[in-house]
Amino acid sequence: MIDAALLRYLVVGVVNTLLAFGLVLLLQEVVGLSPFTANAAGYAAGLVCSYFLNRHFTFKSRRRHREALPAFAAAAALSYALNLAVLAAALQWARLPAVVAQTLAAVSFTACFYVLSRVFVFHAEPPGPAARD
Repeated sequence: MIDAALLRYLVVGVVNTLLAFGLVLLLQEVVGLSPFTANAAGYAAGLVCSYFLNRHFTFKSRRRHREALPAFAAAAALSYALNLAVLAAALQWARLPAVVAQTLAAVSFTACFYVLSRVFVFHAEPPGPAARD
């Protein structure tokens, strides 16, 4: 049986992807921003969306923002570094087609970020009143 938090994480990933990519396209195609600026804005919005949805919906965390936010940033950076390493290895060493390499890299990011989010970023707090910053 698949874990409920993992299912919620995957749902958040779909929502997050639609928001971020939609914003990238809107800013690039409608507003006229450069692809790089639009991409940066889309990813920034995606990270904010991911933080709040995963904090409240996926993991139902009450960890203080001042503790969770730096952990979230570190987990995102580490997951992205793994993503780049897998992508490079798949393209350069395994000589896989780009679409296969990107898929493997995305799966590695998703799996790593889920585990880090669950164990390191939004770990369960002892029962009690909700923490506030």
